[in-house]
Amino acid sequence: MDDLDTFWTRALRVYRRREVDQMLELDEEFHLRLARMAGNEELLRQLAGINARIRFARRIVIERGPLHAKMIDEHTQLIAALRARQAAKGRRILSAHISLSIEDARTAMKEVLFNLYDTSAGSE
Repeated sequence: MDDLDTFWTRALRVYRRREVDQMLELDEEFHLRLARMAGNEELLRQLAGINARIRFARRIVIERGPLHAKMIDEHTQLIAALRARQAAKGRRILSAHISLSIEDARTAMKEVLFNLYDTSAGSE
């Protein structure tokens, strides 16, 4: 937990600077650190694969800005729940976080596809 707290304190400083690529890397690293704490190597491998597949969508979500603040709050709340050993609360936070992330990814991809279509339609 101390390692996660130290990591999160450092990550928050980077998030305040709004450097998208670094924020993306730290967001992925946060999730990998959580998986590593579970001690489940298969979970860690699966998560690394998922990170690679959704990186593009996650970057768009981070660039969009406002929803990313909610993610930061959820990460902070999750760490607090872990530190307090509040498993049920941690599961609720994580479940809501994953659901939001999936919906954010869908919205981001729709936005990208619309922009690609709009740009290509305008060039005809």
